[in-house]
Amino acid sequence: MHELELQPTVAGALPHLGWPDGGVTGPCLVVKRVEEGVSSPLDRARLQREVEQGQSLDNADAAKVYARGRFRGPGGLAREVEVTPHAQYRMDLRGVVVSEVGAALAEFQRKLSSWRSKGDARATTFARRLTAGDAVEFLYEKLGLSLSFVRAEAGVVRLITVYWKGQSDPRPRVCEVPHSHEHGE
Repeated sequence: MHELELQPTVAGALPHLGWPDGGVTGPCLVVKRVEEGVSSPLDRARLQREVEQGQSLDNADAAKVYARGRFRGPGGLAREVEVTPHAQYRMDLRGVVVSEVGAALAEFQRKLSSWRSKGDARATTFARRLTAGDAVEFLYEKLGLSLSFVRAEAGVVRLITVYWKGQSDPRPRVCEVPHSHEHGE
């Protein structure tokens, strides 16, 4: 498997998305990111409560927790992968790591190349979607990882979201992460 560069390609570090942080995973990893990254006490308390209750963060709220970032991709159409705040939130929530996204994108490129060489209509369909800036959905069957992405610019894809095929999101719970708010209503 192609080893991916895990360092960001632009200023600002991406968090180690999806990796357990001190044993904290899933919704509690998101709560930890909220605690560490949201400066407004009111927003911080609201976002932590919403995550612990199993509510999804919308794009505006995800942007309060995560900054847009990039990492080196497998090459070709994905020399760099821009990761939206929403995609980072979903990666943390669902335990998806950067190397898995890179492997899925590398497999997409292999398939696209194979389809082109065989004259398969899927190559034309995906090429049109990418050129038009439309979202592409791809399932990396080996891992069961689904990606949604768009071509942002030449050599850069923008990751919109990720999920494990056939799996629901982790169950919400009150997290053992130090909070700046009370859980009582």
